[in-house]
Amino acid sequence: MSMAVTGSQSPCPTCTGCGSVNGLHTDLFICDYSDKVMVIATQFEKFGTMLLCQHDNALSSTGGDGVDTYSVRPLFGEENEGMLVYARHLVEALQKKGVSKPLLLSLAMKDYTPQGLAPFADFITSHCCFLSTVAEQS
Repeated sequence: MSMAVTGSQSPCPTCTGCGSVNGLHTDLFICDYSDKVMVIATQFEKFGTMLLCQHDNALSSTGGDGVDTYSVRPLFGEENEGMLVYARHLVEALQKKGVSKPLLLSLAMKDYTPQGLAPFADFITSHCCFLSTVAEQS
C-alpha cells in the first residue's frame, strides 16, 4: 500500500494512496476540511456515489447515555444496500478512532460483499496520517 501526505502546503490536510482491497486495486483520497472529512475510495479510477455519513447520538428513553446511531444519506449517484452498509460501517469505524466530523464519502467499489466489509474499513482507517490529523482537529 502506498500513501502520501500533502498537508503542509495545503489549507486542508490531504492524504492520497492506493492499495489492494479484496484483491482489487483501490485508490484513496482523504481530505480534512474544517467541517467535514472527504473520503474518495474507488476501484474504477473515478468518483462514485456521493454519500453524507455521520454519527448521531440518540437520547435514551431512560435518561441515561444515548445509543450510538449512524446515518447515511445518499446525495447523488446510484446506490445499493451493500454500499450503504459499507458507508455506515466506515463512519462507525472512524468515529471509534476519534473522528467526530461528518463524512462526505464517494464510493466506487466493484462489489460490496459482506466478506469485504472489514478489509475495506481497515484499508481506510489504517492510514495514520489521516487519523492523527483529523483526530487532533475534531
